[in-house]
Amino acid sequence: MKARSLARRSARQTPFASSNRLPLARLCRCEPLEQRRLLSVSTPDSAAKAAAVTAPNAAGVVLTTKQLTSNLFPSVNDDQYHDTSFSLTFVADGSPVRLSMPLQVTNKSATNDQMFFRFTVDGKGLSEHWANVDASVGYNDIDMEDFLTGLTAGSHTVVLQERSAQPMRIDDGPTLSIMQFEAIPKVGPGMTLTTKQLTSNLFSQVNNDQYQNTSLSMTFVADGNPVRLSMPLQVTNISANNDQMIFRFTVDGKGLSEHYGNVDAHGYDDIDMEDFLTGLSPGSHTVVLQERSAQPMRIDDGPTLSAMQFETNPNVGPGMTLTTKQLTSNFFSQVNDDQYHDTTLDMTFVADGNPVRLSMPLQVTNESASNDQIIFRFMVDGKPLSEHFANVDASAGYDDIEMEDYLTGLAPGAHRVVLQERSAQPMRIDDGLSLSVMQFETGAAVTAASSLSPTVGIRGPIDPTQLRAYPNTEHISTGTPDAN
Repeated sequence: MKARSLARRSARQTPFASSNRLPLARLCRCEPLEQRRLLSVSTPDSAAKAAAVTAPNAAGVVLTTKQLTSNLFPSVNDDQYHDTSFSLTFVADGSPVRLSMPLQVTNKSATNDQMFFRFTVDGKGLSEHWANVDASVGYNDIDMEDFLTGLTAGSHTVVLQERSAQPMRIDDGPTLSIMQFEAIPKVGPGMTLTTKQLTSNLFSQVNNDQYQNTSLSMTFVADGNPVRLSMPLQVTNISANNDQMIFRFTVDGKGLSEHYGNVDAHGYDDIDMEDFLTGLSPGSHTVVLQERSAQPMRIDDGPTLSAMQFETNPNVGPGMTLTTKQLTSNFFSQVNDDQYHDTTLDMTFVADGNPVRLSMPLQVTNESASNDQIIFRFMVDGKPLSEHFANVDASAGYDDIEMEDYLTGLAPGAHRVVLQERSAQPMRIDDGLSLSVMQFETGAAVTAASSLSPTVGIRGPIDPTQLRAYPNTEHISTGTPDAN
């Protein structure tokens, strides 16, 4: 920034910022005009604004994805971890990273099997994700989510590993996504992440089919921006009876949506929780995990409770635009012909060309006397996305099916999302949960008009000992060579 000569302007015309007021009695004296100098004083945020003129604001999400385009058949079934042929390399810059993949798996044996999966990053294993899968072509969904912080800058490789004792298949279609949440230049993080890992098993203490607090809780600080809560629970039924296990988060004592599934006697399952919070008052808030069961059960150690707060760029706008629609009443399938049909849940959102994440943690109920494979997908402007499915037990069997898809390169403007279902038996989609569209904004270059630095023009001899008492100032002077 170059100071401009204001020698011909009167003192009353000189712009003055009260927050940077200087002792004018000392600095401004009647002097010959040719001895007067101009001091340009920049306010504390002026350097950031000036820099934004030439550097586009890159805050947002760097999204790296890879779709599984063909089925994977693991060749070794020794109940040990083995690499699959599915991997993805990405470049980290030190910002927090979220890994996710909504796996669909099939048991190819005549015996029920517990299937395990995990990501490795540069050979290091992350959390385990698993479920029991019924025999004889039983299907299930296993939704994986992990967070990485403190990664060194540079290339890193993610590999999907599997562990099973019976022949199995990883079905094609789902996408591994790596979301890197960039910082807002000169401001701070674009996403504030608060996490707490469950480091030991939790056992239900009261089995009366009523909600009870678990010992897992976490406090985070809100600033008014939208927050996503999530946890990929792993649960075990330690009774001799099948049981419906139900979970929810409470925030400051207020219960959020229910997430549940049927778990076989002495069986395992994954129950994936996702909720969004908007309009939270600034300050500390406490999240508690609650459970409800009629039989003894265990929440297995390893998964992480996370709160993702998407920060606003003060020079541009929100870092993430959230559009949601809750399913407020149960939906019952009308045609059970094993073909896709629209449900009544649809939503329109406005895209601006940035990456978009679609998600919905479905809860479904089989209304028939036969086991059924229930399949779902999103349609966007009539185009189908990935399938998400699970086997659901007969006679009011319950399950959760976590849907997650990513869209890139959408044309700016309005787009319509419709939830479709496909089943061969009567089924129900249970009310309470929300379809969400998260659009991760990338700040455009800040215009010159918004990047002008407020300045203070002062004419007169300058006492540097007085000036240096003001921190966060930039000093530029013009005049004779002895100007300070």
